[in-house]
Amino acid sequence: MPPDVDLGHEGLTVRLITITQDYYGLTERNAEPARRISAVARRLGALAVPSAVQTVQVAVDVLVGRAVIPFWRALLGYQDRPDSLEDLIDPRRRVAPFYFQ
Repeated sequence: MPPDVDLGHEGLTVRLITITQDYYGLTERNAEPARRISAVARRLGALAVPSAVQTVQVAVDVLVGRAVIPFWRALLGYQDRPDSLEDLIDPRRRVAPFYFQ
């Protein structure tokens, strides 16, 4: 999956996220592309800020997850993660995924 790139007034953020039927997050496959992106950024004089929060995931503990998920889906404009009845993800992949447990 290609990286997500966000360019803003405070800088550039490149996210490598793996989304599969049963996983959402970083994998070993993301390590080498991350190294290459970092090397190019260094050559261009970009300053890395590794202490900045880059990814957040929200887990909501609910008694009746399936009953509240439609509300959260509509409120956030999210969509179901493929093959999951308990996870919602931002279709633009810019904001934190929500997990209901």
